[in-house]
Amino acid sequence: MNKRGHYGGFVAAAAVSFIVTKDPIFSISGAWLGSFIPDVDNKKSHINSQIYLFRSIYKPIQKIAFKNGITYNIFKHRGALTHSWLTIAIIATLYKYYDNSFLFGVLIGVFIHHILDMFTYQGLRYFYPLKTKLF
Repeated sequence: MNKRGHYGGFVAAAAVSFIVTKDPIFSISGAWLGSFIPDVDNKKSHINSQIYLFRSIYKPIQKIAFKNGITYNIFKHRGALTHSWLTIAIIATLYKYYDNSFLFGVLIGVFIHHILDMFTYQGLRYFYPLKTKLF
C-alpha cells in the first residue's frame, strides 16, 4: 500500500476512534500509530523514513530472531508479527485490560490497515501460521 493509502486508512481509523471514544488527542494519535506501525518491517515504509525509533527497535529484534532460527515468515514484511490476527489479538487484549482511547485508536488503525492490505496485489497472510495462502 502506498503513502496515500496509509493516510486514507488513518483518516478512516481516526474518524471511527474519535466517534466512539470522543477523545480527540489520544484516539487520533492511536489511530495514526495503528495505521502506520504494521509496516515497521518494511525499510521503505513511511513510518521508517520519518521516525528512526521504530526502525532502531525492530531491526535488532529481527536480527536476533533470525540468528536463533525463528522463521523468516514471522518477521518479514506482511509476516505474522505485524500483519496477522495475532497482532489484532494482542492489541485487543491490551485494550481489554487498559481500556483507553489510545489503544482503541491503535486497534482500529491496525484493523483498517489490514483490510486495506487485503486489497493489494501482494495480499496478506492473515491467519498465519494456520494458513499460508495469501488473501
